[in-house]
Amino acid sequence: MSEIRRSEFVQKFLQASDKLNLVGTGLAQKKLFDEAISIFELAAELYPRNYYVYTNLGHAYEDKGLTDKAIINYKKAIRLRPSLVDPYDLLGSLYAATGLFGKAIECYEKALKINSNDPILQQHIGTSYLDKGLVKESITYFLRSKEMDPNSPSTWNNLGCAYSRIGLADEAIVHFREAVRLKPKNPIYHENLAREYFDKCLWKDAVSEFTEVVKLSPNSSVHYNLGLAYERLGNLDKAKKQFVRAVQLDQGNEMALKSLDDVKEMIASIEMKASNVGKLQKLARPGLIRDSESYRLLRRFEDQLRAFIQEAMRKVWGDNWWKQKIPSDIQEACWKKKGKRESKSWGKV
Repeated sequence: MSEIRRSEFVQKFLQASDKLNLVGTGLAQKKLFDEAISIFELAAELYPRNYYVYTNLGHAYEDKGLTDKAIINYKKAIRLRPSLVDPYDLLGSLYAATGLFGKAIECYEKALKINSNDPILQQHIGTSYLDKGLVKESITYFLRSKEMDPNSPSTWNNLGCAYSRIGLADEAIVHFREAVRLKPKNPIYHENLAREYFDKCLWKDAVSEFTEVVKLSPNSSVHYNLGLAYERLGNLDKAKKQFVRAVQLDQGNEMALKSLDDVKEMIASIEMKASNVGKLQKLARPGLIRDSESYRLLRRFEDQLRAFIQEAMRKVWGDNWWKQKIPSDIQEACWKKKGKRESKSWGKV
């Protein structure tokens, strides 16, 4: 067979492989993974050097939960085309999903050498560093991603998570708020912001954000958290309703059950105290009110008598009658008894 003939023959197999690759991709998008895998494998048999097929075959195996086969096919794609970003990125994500963050970072770094201007890759490597506990390193990559794409809500959210991890609550709140602004229908962003508000004892703000999460994605955990925020805010009735709802959604939520019992006890205690106060008010003798009025009248009489004495003494002895005519020991006794201000007022009148 001539070289030209061979080239034409190979080209036809490549074209057939590409067509099958497209069919397999369509099946995978419909989550028909078994059928997609069969088509991708046939495409690989027709043209074993088709690196796109191995990348897609690995992705289909990963979606089906067969991680070992996924890794094998991603590595085949990398061997065939080391300058291709996707298999490195997908392999890195698979490693990260299985907790192998070191291997994930290696894959992402190789992908970044090929395309350092991809904000998604910057995010992926930042997330792996964050999951590995290397927060400062993660922030470096998240900031690069934000520079490249300042309108990415996931980047702002990831930065918020990183700042929260190192105790920079104010910075975390700023970034979570921006993530919420950019994508207001994402419950995860609202919940991250709500938790940060809660940790800073900003109960009203926490209630507001947890309420949004309840609207977008209600579950036992978020109803419980909203109940806690209401409890801290002092609204026990609303807290009780949220704890009840949390238990309805998950009867195994022991924390919600415990909090529900606690808030019921607090409400009962408050109601009992209010009831006791009411009873005491009914039992109070009318004489107590009269005694209070008598005391007020007595004080008024004393004030008037004091004013009369002061005016009479002033007319006879002049304005300085207190210092000139009252013995010093009596002045001193009055000074100690009534205090400096009241003692001086006697001398001025």
